[in-house]
Amino acid sequence: MDRFIINYNGNKYQETKKYLKDFIEKSNYECIIEPFGGIFGFSRYYYLLKNENKNLKFMINDIDSELISFYKELKKDFEGTLIKLRKKFDDITKDMTKDIELTKYLRDKDDCKFIELISKSIRGTYSISKFNTKFNNFMKKKEEYKNMFERTKFYNMDVLEFLKLIPVKKNNLIYFDPPYFNSDNSYYNTYMDNYSDGTTCYLTILDFFIKTSHHCIFVMNKIDIINHIFKEYYHQEYEGTYQNTTKKKKHHIIYTKNI
Repeated sequence: MDRFIINYNGNKYQETKKYLKDFIEKSNYECIIEPFGGIFGFSRYYYLLKNENKNLKFMINDIDSELISFYKELKKDFEGTLIKLRKKFDDITKDMTKDIELTKYLRDKDDCKFIELISKSIRGTYSISKFNTKFNNFMKKKEEYKNMFERTKFYNMDVLEFLKLIPVKKNNLIYFDPPYFNSDNSYYNTYMDNYSDGTTCYLTILDFFIKTSHHCIFVMNKIDIINHIFKEYYHQEYEGTYQNTTKKKKHHIIYTKNI
């Protein structure tokens, strides 16, 4: 809920804007498909550049059932859902005059999780002003996003089952943005089950990537052996940065198929 509504821009979204801008501007796909949807940064950026294409559709899948439920709620009642989000935040923070430090007391409060989701910044501080800024930025694009949601179908499926639903059409593009290979992110472990180490997931998806006739883009962190095996699909390599963290830069690889 928080990441999309407050105009959250993840690393892959920033990378899409920087490294794939020329590709997106020159392409003319009718349907963009993201099996690992998350905040669907690629689709958002593609839409913002291509929203005059009246035939443009989106298929967004994610294994996080709460996230997809929220997207569906937003699609059903766009204005009303935004009003409820704004009201809840205002009710929680009405007596707060400064940013919040995450203490044990706050962790035990029912409202803490909501505040954490929508306004977390670095070093355990929750910024009221940060939420307001991001919410207002989102509202400036409200009509565009509302139109995009009307063009989008949301799915909450295992990625392998979702791939079976994709219609074979020349003007479809599948954008794979899976969790980082062998990620130690506990969030991924919670939702990925047997995919938590990335191995099964990556091997299966890469096998699909080889065999499919679809146009595909696959973005992943740098794994030398996989990079060697799939060198014929190599598009480019670059360093990805991590905003608001102390993590070092990592190399990312973009593979393309039938493009």
